[in-house]
Amino acid sequence: MTTWHAAPSTLVQFVRSPEELDDVTASSIEQHLISCAECRATVAEAAAPLALEDSWAAVADVIDRPRATRFERALVRLGMPAELSRIVGATPGLRLAWLGTIVLLAAGAVAISRGSGTEGLFLVVAPLLPLGSVLLTFLPADEPAGEAAAATPLYGAGVLLRRAVASLVPTFAVLLAASIALPHLSDGARWLLPGFALAVGSLALSTYLRPMVAIPALASAWLGLLALVQLVDGRHVAVAQSEVFALPGQGVALALALVAAALVHQRRDRFSTVEVTW
Repeated sequence: MTTWHAAPSTLVQFVRSPEELDDVTASSIEQHLISCAECRATVAEAAAPLALEDSWAAVADVIDRPRATRFERALVRLGMPAELSRIVGATPGLRLAWLGTIVLLAAGAVAISRGSGTEGLFLVVAPLLPLGSVLLTFLPADEPAGEAAAATPLYGAGVLLRRAVASLVPTFAVLLAASIALPHLSDGARWLLPGFALAVGSLALSTYLRPMVAIPALASAWLGLLALVQLVDGRHVAVAQSEVFALPGQGVALALALVAAALVHQRRDRFSTVEVTW
């Protein structure tokens, strides 16, 4: 057991203004404190309570309260509570990689459509992209709170539907912007109702089936429907001029979207137990 103790004034200086001590003295005190409980107690008493509080607050700010992203700050400015903006802001579908993919796919479809003089390809591809955003919303691996999120009041429909909306809004915005670049704006916007119906339908179907099954199934059904219509109408009828994108098809898409929205509301509790494992 040590019999030597550092002077109280030196210990106070070590705590409150260590930069004033030379390296040898500071090093000696550090080594001494390892084995001397009495000097450690003096150091503890010398430490200013406010300094300790500020230090822990700084640590907590880095570890427990990471800086809000630009998107989170934008949500707060729009009126969303700060704690909810953090949850919604973690939506995988909002990541730059996915949004960049949407921009590239939309731009590619627009370029091909302009080159061919018809909106067919864009009308086929555009309704499928919102399905990708919904699929990313269900990804369990990207939940920042992990399994602890299941115990929160918003878990389930509260979080998932908000994230779905937050992910779908920029997706539709990109696609609407791409529609402006099409040869005929009125024709190019005819993907909107089918895309909305597929997006809401994927949420509704995910209350019955696993999302990894429900969403690809809807995508396949969309492509199958277009192929069937082409087979019935014959190759002389362009995709953009088929009944799917005409007034009857638009009406059916709207009706299906409303039915799907009603199912989502009726079965919203299923989102708390929906199976999202891959």
